[in-house]
Amino acid sequence: MLGACAMATAVACGSSGTSSNPLQPTAAYPNCTETADYWRDNPDAWPITTITLGALPYSQNQLLQILAQPTDDNGLVDLAQAETTAKLNIAEGADDSLISTVMMQADALIDMLLPPPIGVDVLPQAATATLVAALDDFNTGAAGPGLCKSNPFHGNCAQSVNFWLENPDAWPVNSLTLGSTKYPKGQLRQILSQDPDDNGLLLLEQLEIAVKLSIAAGADDGDVADLLQQVDAFIDGLVPPPVGADELPKDATADLVAALSAFLDGDVGPGICRLDEDAGTDAGEDASTDAGSDASTGDGGNSDGGSDASTGDGGNSDGGSDASTGDGGSDAGNNDASTENGDASSDAGTGDAGRDASADGGSESDSGITL
Repeated sequence: MLGACAMATAVACGSSGTSSNPLQPTAAYPNCTETADYWRDNPDAWPITTITLGALPYSQNQLLQILAQPTDDNGLVDLAQAETTAKLNIAEGADDSLISTVMMQADALIDMLLPPPIGVDVLPQAATATLVAALDDFNTGAAGPGLCKSNPFHGNCAQSVNFWLENPDAWPVNSLTLGSTKYPKGQLRQILSQDPDDNGLLLLEQLEIAVKLSIAAGADDGDVADLLQQVDAFIDGLVPPPVGADELPKDATADLVAALSAFLDGDVGPGICRLDEDAGTDAGEDASTDAGSDASTGDGGNSDGGSDASTGDGGNSDGGSDASTGDGGSDAGNNDASTENGDASSDAGTGDAGRDASADGGSESDSGITL
């Protein structure tokens, strides 16, 4: 039976988000949850394909039918959908400590009953309402580790090939289908790390992986859904290095590569992910203000201000000298400091040094601005 950690054989346990599921590659997975709609609409993302509800095991196909079934005031359908969602979230890495007891109670109540459309059994909604509410709170992030979409690296935005290669813990799914071939996470990372050289197939699949991971993490696929179908049809049956040895000339994939790149670059679609755009702006302004203030006044911080101003354009000697000495705020010094250092009075982040100061002052936020 899937459920409490002590009872699970195919469910990840513990708050670390590290999966113990033998069907998954060994890696850390996000300690967060997805909704029933997500699992219904993304069968390729399922970390397991068999789940026990009550005393009976169900296949992925049966569970998808249950998730798509209208409840029609049948509390058994409500409960089966909520528990299926919770067990998928736990198998993906979500900490089940808050609902392990709830799931045992749900399994005891369901027992041998078969929910529609697999069977015709019924439970009154009053009998399942409390359990369903607790499971729904877990699945929607109201209780427990929270929704995966609240992860700052996830959302309605696109992440690059390099981001997904360098941040395996941020992956929202453990496998993807490219063409007609399903690849586990380990093979996908091998493909991402391979130098495309002149192999258009490899480059195309690297971009497709990044696009599909971005969509699984919350990016709106409205502008690329048809494109992805074209890509999958085009590469059907082909397996790129190093998993396989198939190749395509670059000119044969150029149009598809350009279209996928436009989505990842933010030219179409929801745009590039930003860790915290407001925080980055504030940090940049604060750093620019501090640097500009030191540069123009030179009162105790003249060394930093002078250094920032003088390095803003590769070492302007007049601006650096005047800014570092703070000699009466001469026109030359103030102009140089404000132009090259993004003066606190106006150009926060518009001059070269302002951008440098913004980067220095808000490095933690900026580390996720264009990934």
